[in-house]
Amino acid sequence: MSKFNEVPQPIICDAYAEPTHHWVIERGRPPEKVPGRREACYYYRPPERSTGATRADDIGTRIPLDPANEIRNRLGAWRQAGFPGATATTLELLRYWNREDRERKLFFCQREAAETIIFLTEARADFRQGIAISRDEPGQFVRYACKMATGSGKTAVMGMLVAWSIVNKLADRTDRRFSDVVLVLCPNVTIRERLQELDPHRGEASLYRIRDIVPPHLMSDLRKGHVLIQNWHILAPQEMNQVGGVGASVVKRGEESDTALIARVLGKEVGGKGYILVLNDEAHHAYRIRRLDNTDELEEEDELAEADEEATVWIEGLDKIHRVRGINFCVDLSATPFYLHRAGADPGRAFPWIVSDFGLIDAIESGLVKIPQLPVQDTTGREIPAYFNVWKWIVEEKLTAGERGGRRGQVKPEAVLRWAQHPIAQLAGLWREECLRWQSETAEGKRP
Repeated sequence: MSKFNEVPQPIICDAYAEPTHHWVIERGRPPEKVPGRREACYYYRPPERSTGATRADDIGTRIPLDPANEIRNRLGAWRQAGFPGATATTLELLRYWNREDRERKLFFCQREAAETIIFLTEARADFRQGIAISRDEPGQFVRYACKMATGSGKTAVMGMLVAWSIVNKLADRTDRRFSDVVLVLCPNVTIRERLQELDPHRGEASLYRIRDIVPPHLMSDLRKGHVLIQNWHILAPQEMNQVGGVGASVVKRGEESDTALIARVLGKEVGGKGYILVLNDEAHHAYRIRRLDNTDELEEEDELAEADEEATVWIEGLDKIHRVRGINFCVDLSATPFYLHRAGADPGRAFPWIVSDFGLIDAIESGLVKIPQLPVQDTTGREIPAYFNVWKWIVEEKLTAGERGGRRGQVKPEAVLRWAQHPIAQLAGLWREECLRWQSETAEGKRP
């Protein structure tokens, strides 16, 4: 008999209020609904345990995110006290986001993520005293990471932070805590196009009005700021033609200087402005590479070059911006803010600068995302079905050593796809059934 027990009622919290309960799910015990919020944490399993000898039920070691837990408590106290230390502009925005008569309410997790950054910037010193947040060494600029499940509304949080920074800067240009230049970086063209709604010059078609993030009378101030939405690729240095003096006939080619690169990235309209706010979307792509001295590992360079280039260009580009213009701080938004292969810490470790956490299970319990469905047809008779973790089932049990990629572990996609066809077909069938059920309930008036 399976040790996994079904949760009778997955959705137990209001999406618009702080969670009041959570499920405790442990192997061999029935699920238990307990009061209070789930502790901010993650599960870490060292890479060497991710081998064929790994048990499917090895979920790793539970590691609390201590700074996020402490900040969550302090933020709650600051909120209850009426946000002492916040500027008049910030107080207006906070009241606007939290008001009861909103037609389109913001999710609690969205408000909490934005309020966390505001708390770390504006809260009175006695509320922030003793909070220690690790730095992204050897980088010199401050990074804060907000861990938010996919589907919980990261883009709205970005819009809230853009509005908060720019409108505050317009209210007091001498206050260096705020910036009217916001650089939004993302991994690809598709995401960049979606993030164009963060451009305040879109007016009523912008996120600020569609999601009612900025009151109408502040939109004119917001449009005075600069919101630059770019792919990380723009941070790659370009080759420059340099003509050596008047009338020179020899053209020298060289790599773009840091100053020229930053001027190109920020554009002419920004001019020489500094103290920039940076927002990294899908921030798990922006990490520092750990340079390896072991020459045996050099064989992996070609296979990992693309991921390495992205991470290196992204993070080193931010280093250059900070050296030339100054970064007030950088906000990382990701559902998985963890180090990847060869990053600056063990793969699978969480970024130590995570300051707020609202993960997938929290989002499920609040009804923000669909409950994942897994293929269930399995004839092995084992306690843990083969399809419980399709990736492990394929890699650990079905692939040859060569298909696994040997010591380097570069699994061959075509081999995985061959075994994945049947589970995918089952999952597609489950999805089709869910869509039909949704349509039926909508037609019957059971859903809006």
